[in-house]
Amino acid sequence: MVINGGGYQNVVTYSGQAPDYAPSGWEHFLDSKPKEGIFEIQLWNQGQPVSEKVEVRTTRDCRSNLAYLIFQVAWENYRVP
Repeated sequence: MVINGGGYQNVVTYSGQAPDYAPSGWEHFLDSKPKEGIFEIQLWNQGQPVSEKVEVRTTRDCRSNLAYLIFQVAWENYRVP
């Protein structure tokens, strides 16, 4: 997964690092305080994008500043490289 926006550029986070969410779960800590911003999230596999970019907006309110995304495979579009 690649994160862009809010002062971050091409930050890579790997699936499986946050299994509390799911076996392939991932998590990326942005800052030690609530951070308002617009971020683009995109899934990648072996150097190739495998999802569209998803825009996520965060706020300065720590009670509502967790973005929880679920990506699903569109098997009809899946091709083995």
